[in-house]
Amino acid sequence: MSYTPKTEEEINKIALGILSGTCFGSWNEEVAENSFNIIRLVLTQELIETWKTMNIAHFYEFVDKAGPMSVNGYPSFMSFSLIDQPDWGRVISKVEALEGAMKPAVVT
Repeated sequence: MSYTPKTEEEINKIALGILSGTCFGSWNEEVAENSFNIIRLVLTQELIETWKTMNIAHFYEFVDKAGPMSVNGYPSFMSFSLIDQPDWGRVISKVEALEGAMKPAVVT
């Protein structure tokens, strides 16, 4: 298993998804517990160690990939993608830039 760094397009899509509420991930513990039951099925100590070695920061998915059922009001995913620490830093920077761009200008 190896990690392929995200393209700028993928980083933008994730950041926009976070801001628009269409990208769910483990950065929100409540979402992780309710939306990603698939993780419980596949997560082993070996996989945890592999993810640590790969410097994985989070798992995530887009709402259009959710199944037809929800859990406690959250979408339910049977698939997920991974993002490593460096790419997660890029996402955070993009989210912050987009949030800044969305703030109304102050006119004096």
